[in-house]
Amino acid sequence: MKPPDTCALWCVVAPGLERVAETELRALGADAVERQRGALMLEVSPDIALTIAVGSRIVEAVRLEIARFGARDVRALDAGLRASPLAQWLPARGLVRVDVACHKSRLYHSGLVGERVVEAVREAGGRARIGASDDEPAGHLHLRLDHDEALLRVELAAPRAHRRGWRTQVGKASMRETMAAAALLALDWQPTPGG
Repeated sequence: MKPPDTCALWCVVAPGLERVAETELRALGADAVERQRGALMLEVSPDIALTIAVGSRIVEAVRLEIARFGARDVRALDAGLRASPLAQWLPARGLVRVDVACHKSRLYHSGLVGERVVEAVREAGGRARIGASDDEPAGHLHLRLDHDEALLRVELAAPRAHRRGWRTQVGKASMRETMAAAALLALDWQPTPGG
């Protein structure tokens, strides 16, 4: 299978940090970035997508869109899930966490929609649970239903940026690492030579 030329990414940021995060994403190689409250949407090459997933210090979560389809009813939802490339995004071992959001759609019950996604993951050869704890899963799927259109996304960077274990000494912090990185970038702070 030929890899895609571009990837649709959804980058979650703390509300208010969209402009600073856009600056960082452009420095990491992203060209066109569309800002929304608490998120940035962009189309990038697979290489840039991985660079953002590993290298961003401000983005809380990087989600790759793997399918988009109409879902006016359960039958259309099931057909779209079966046609999606779920199997290639499932971890070899471990549990997949499934999160669902429904907004202005005929399928408004997130529990029902989540059960259909879990069943699709099982059919594709994986194990899934709706809203499993962050400590358990090896994968993370998000399905958003908006005006009868389903957007299926997979988390590229796990765990989230503020939990990646980059710190060697852990103590009480006055702010999250992503927020601190955003503040430093906004101030254009540069480390002094020699530390």
